[in-house]
Amino acid sequence: MTKTSCFLKISGQEINASILSCTGEQLALIVDCLREKLSEYDWYSADVSTMSLNKQWEIYKGEPPKLIGNSTKLIKLSEITDQFTSGVFLAANKKYRFVDFYNTYETEDKQFIDIEFCELEIRAFDTSYFEIYSIERKFIDVLAEKFVNN
Repeated sequence: MTKTSCFLKISGQEINASILSCTGEQLALIVDCLREKLSEYDWYSADVSTMSLNKQWEIYKGEPPKLIGNSTKLIKLSEITDQFTSGVFLAANKKYRFVDFYNTYETEDKQFIDIEFCELEIRAFDTSYFEIYSIERKFIDVLAEKFVNN
């Protein structure tokens, strides 16, 4: 069991001074900020809904979370996405690549849930803000320093 204990909520205004939140560009900026610390991690996603016309997120709409790949792949997918209306993005060490998820993950889940073998969860909330949960303070501190405390 890996229950999150660290939390950060950020909006588009804090990320890139935009009145819009949960854009693909903003998710890409968040992931890029963590890329160095997550070099040995894969990203998974579930419950994704976007305002984009392209269909690359279709396979990530339901459950269970599905493998996206490394941070670079998530960044590239995000950069061609206009805006997320929902989405759960989970980072897990690559050593867990072939381990199945036993929980379901939805954007509207309670805070501080068990994220199994993952260490970080990002939720895109209804074009309003991102919530980031982690079992380790280091991820939250990096994001807070970059986007909140600047």
